[in-house]
Amino acid sequence: MKKTLLAGLAIGLLTLGTYSVAVADSTSIFNYAGSEYIFVTGTTPLTWDAAETNLETSGYHLASITSADENAFIISKLTALYQAPVERTELWFGANIGGGNITWADGATFTGYTDWHALEPNGDGNGGGVAMDYRSGAGWKWNDEGAAIEQIQGYIGEKTASPVPEPATMLLFGTGIAGLAGIARRKRS
Repeated sequence: MKKTLLAGLAIGLLTLGTYSVAVADSTSIFNYAGSEYIFVTGTTPLTWDAAETNLETSGYHLASITSADENAFIISKLTALYQAPVERTELWFGANIGGGNITWADGATFTGYTDWHALEPNGDGNGGGVAMDYRSGAGWKWNDEGAAIEQIQGYIGEKTASPVPEPATMLLFGTGIAGLAGIARRKRS
């Protein structure tokens, strides 16, 4: 009985651990309109392709920003995360303009929505990656980055939000607690 209860506790704790996201340095996760967004900040500058590869290991892609509402949501979260951003703070997202056409990392259809800084895109994006770029006086807007990769301080990922498995989690957690209580009771007798 004791081994069964300990096994239940171990399975419960392992299952709880599968819902965490270990993508990189500092992460913040938010839900919006059926998607889960992860903001990975404080990273060593990396290429757009490397950011996409890092996200794919956890089921994300670089975020597709297909509407003004979605763009406003992302900017609101960036504003909260970077309360005093340094000039030219940049984070990759899923747009890529390699070859002159915008494509999305997750294969989403380009809707025509963009939010470029003035004089962007200017063709500086080596490889075609696009970043959310903070500039004093203009705020957060899009930039085809690549020439100044040292300005990249993270990336924004997106995946379809999955329902939170609360009943199953609580059942597994409850089983583990009951097992511990049973063990403690046996030791007392």
